Amino acid sequence: MSCESPLARDSVCITDFTDGKSSFCWAAATKAARHAISVARNNCGNNLQNMRLKNYRDDLLKRLEDPRYAAEYLGQVLAEKDSAAFLIALKDVVEAGGGMGNLAGRVGLKRPSLYKILSKKGNPTLATLQEILKPLGLRVSVALDKAA
Repeated sequence: MSCESPLARDSVCITDFTDGKSSFCWAAATKAARHAISVARNNCGNNLQNMRLKNYRDDLLKRLEDPRYAAEYLGQVLAEKDSAAFLIALKDVVEAGGGMGNLAGRVGLKRPSLYKILSKKGNPTLATLQEILKPLGLRVSVALDKAA
């Protein structure tokens, strides 16, 4: 007995010999078909994820143009006590404020120096941090710790 199916070569015929008459044709899902569906699902998810990240980044930079939002953003990141994260956040604020080249000219630093200061291994002094924040409409301040 043979299976009459367009997927005949990818099908399995199962014959029930208990009553001697019945037979069933079962089309097996092929590994290739499962792989194609899996790849399509993964690509769809990746496209959505890339799209979300791109939109998130654009939205963040637009919001960071507002000095009040930028101050709150930096304050929240600083509260996490992660200096590397703070430098990344500061780099976001600088990018929203016109970019590294623009800020370097306004601060009196060379662009490569500014990149080095804001890198993961950067360790800006308080004076340098104040110089970077001033043209962005921000400043360093001290506040009471609510937890103390």
